[in-house]
Amino acid sequence: MGKIKFANIIFENSLQEDRHSRLFYRGSGQAWKDGETYLLSANSFFDFTTYFNSLSVAKLRLYTTASSFSLHLELRGGKCEIQKGRAGNFSHNGEFEKEEVSVPSSQEWQSFSIPFIPKESDVLLSFALKTHEEKVEVGQCYWELEVEEKEDTRLAIVSTTFKKEAYIQKTIKALKEDFFKDFGNCHLFVIDNGRSLDPSLGDENISIIANPNVGGSGGFARGMLEATKKEGEFTHVLLMDDDVEICPES
Repeated sequence: MGKIKFANIIFENSLQEDRHSRLFYRGSGQAWKDGETYLLSANSFFDFTTYFNSLSVAKLRLYTTASSFSLHLELRGGKCEIQKGRAGNFSHNGEFEKEEVSVPSSQEWQSFSIPFIPKESDVLLSFALKTHEEKVEVGQCYWELEVEEKEDTRLAIVSTTFKKEAYIQKTIKALKEDFFKDFGNCHLFVIDNGRSLDPSLGDENISIIANPNVGGSGGFARGMLEATKKEGEFTHVLLMDDDVEICPES
């Protein structure tokens, strides 16, 4: 058994945050980026029972070997309280425990690992954070799982494009900045049916492959062939449209 970092708590992505902030957190407060960290407004309540930041514990228990669940937090600044939360099939909002984890004010980083013991009826695990007179700065914050020995997973992502340079370049940029730097077991194959992309967009994690205009299915087939050229190099292939709005954390 070993612990793994499973999912980061995120406050934004390439979506328009002012329109979609409730996908990340709900409540009375605001969060804004400050370099590599985030600042949470004073005298505010943040509910992370949201699409991106809750933990799908029911699916993890059903489909994985995960046996324990915890929340890792790195905080500094003003004092705050953290409440553990959960949601079931018929929950409209998260249900939070009365007992709180109190975090004192500090100008130094403080690390916390908060264990969760899910009930059989729990579908999601979540948490809430309440600030007081001072802002709170958030560093590394993520869900952590204890699992049996990890399987060796290597992912090939295949995207077919035809003269949609702006779309696919945005996807490539997002993956380069927020994905490949942390995960070295993935590779993106861009099948360029329009033969209009600059090959220099590729690197050790990205292959730009010029292809005849054989349509979407033909492009995906070419991508799967490229991914399986070397036996055993990849364990899974993910087919992805070229004009999607992606969140690399997903």
